[in-house]
Amino acid sequence: MFTPLTNQILSLLTIGGQIFVALGILYAIYQRKNKENKLIQFFARNAIFFSFIILLVAMVGSLIYSGVIGYAPCDLCWYQRIFSYPSVFMLGMAMVRREHKAVDYVIMLSIIGGIISIYHNYISLGGTSVLPCPVGGVSCTKLYVFEFGYITIPMMMLTAFALVIFLLAIQKKFTLAK
Repeated sequence: MFTPLTNQILSLLTIGGQIFVALGILYAIYQRKNKENKLIQFFARNAIFFSFIILLVAMVGSLIYSGVIGYAPCDLCWYQRIFSYPSVFMLGMAMVRREHKAVDYVIMLSIIGGIISIYHNYISLGGTSVLPCPVGGVSCTKLYVFEFGYITIPMMMLTAFALVIFLLAIQKKFTLAK
């Protein structure tokens, strides 16, 4: 009961995040010259908070999958965690201190984590791996979650990274650039 519910909730959040990024990019392109747009300014002002929440949910979700449900993370999952977990703490500190210095670092960590996620999605959905999987470890192609015909744990993480990159880029362009 707990596992299917967790999969459904995190998968729906993933789809919502993907829709938000797609619509947000279209809207930002359409409004690129209108720096006074209230909707863009709202997300720009609150980008650190939203990014913190997104990565916190991703972190808690990954810990539930590995620590509670018992899904052993593969090496690529560990690498994605390496690039996402510190960002939660950096964004938390940025909120407490009301500073924006962490934004560039979190964007860079999210880009690297996103690249790893893209590769992980590629091989987990049937692509040919260019790197050997570790002997005796968990296969990077093992699908613990497969919801709505495409949502996997690597897809959840890719969506989280994409959301963070998008939100913090909006903040840099429409708030920090002033």
